[in-house]
Amino acid sequence: MTNSPESIYDFLMDLFTLYRRCDDLNLEHSFAKFKGFDVTDESDYIDCVKHIFINEEQFKEQEKYVLSAGKMVSQTPMLDKYQRMLSERKRICQNWEFNLEDAHKILDA
Repeated sequence: MTNSPESIYDFLMDLFTLYRRCDDLNLEHSFAKFKGFDVTDESDYIDCVKHIFINEEQFKEQEKYVLSAGKMVSQTPMLDKYQRMLSERKRICQNWEFNLEDAHKILDA
């Protein structure tokens, strides 16, 4: 994955669409909520998350959780995990219509 602003933005839009679908399913899973990004290695992603939630006011249903203290910054790099989750979602379905069982597979990736 390139780290152009456009590719980061597209990646995050997919990621938060995935989280929106997980919210719709009322999914109980350790990765069912956004875990943030590593401030040292993934700061471009943190900046883009802020842009999406604050400037564009998208994903309002997740805003309180994502922007709450400590939720945007993880203690470990998360990009690889999120990439695996999104790859698994594409493997399972081309659209965003997946069930609870599929959601667990996606989040376990």
